[in-house]
Amino acid sequence: MYSRILLFTGALVSTIPLNSAAQTAPNTTASTLYVGLGASYTRYGSPTRIGPTLTIGLPLTPRLAVQTGASLYWRKMSFFGSYYDPFTNQYVPDVSMTTYDRLLAVPIVARYTITPLTGRFHLDLVAGATALYYFGHYTRTSPAQSQGMQLDERDSYNQFTGVLSLGPSLRYVFTAHVDLVGDFLLNTSWERNTYTYHRTYPGSITVGARYYFAR
Repeated sequence: MYSRILLFTGALVSTIPLNSAAQTAPNTTASTLYVGLGASYTRYGSPTRIGPTLTIGLPLTPRLAVQTGASLYWRKMSFFGSYYDPFTNQYVPDVSMTTYDRLLAVPIVARYTITPLTGRFHLDLVAGATALYYFGHYTRTSPAQSQGMQLDERDSYNQFTGVLSLGPSLRYVFTAHVDLVGDFLLNTSWERNTYTYHRTYPGSITVGARYYFAR
């Protein structure tokens, strides 16, 4: 009788390290929060611009993650006009105009890994929506030399719209905590921007790195 109790107790004690190890094993169902920095190439009216990009994401499963962030694009353009004065036989400055255009893009997307999770190279599918906020201002100066005075005009604008975004993403596991990423997104067409008189290019290329706090 006592020998059976001792054998049962010994078997029970021998399982304690195994249970403890199972409880302290890392959770492999999903990674923790990640942040990323990079640069995004897109066309904002004309000419083409490159802007900085910030990314924040949360993996839900080993394959699925939700992600948001922000990209900022800007440009400064100046225009000069003149007219010909036949009485003085000279070109007289008529108008000088400078515009400062800005675009803030905020995507809210989901990322799904298509390729096997083993290895360093991965292919993700990115899908979601991107909010676009245009804002800026311009200054216009007319010398009006014939009247001996100068006329200045200043104004600002803002405009909000949104697009659907879809495309592939190439990802390389550089270290245990760092991935190198390249996104290639196509966007739906949006309304004509009345301030720049150009359509925004329906796509973007974003490259950068992101850091996982734990993986």
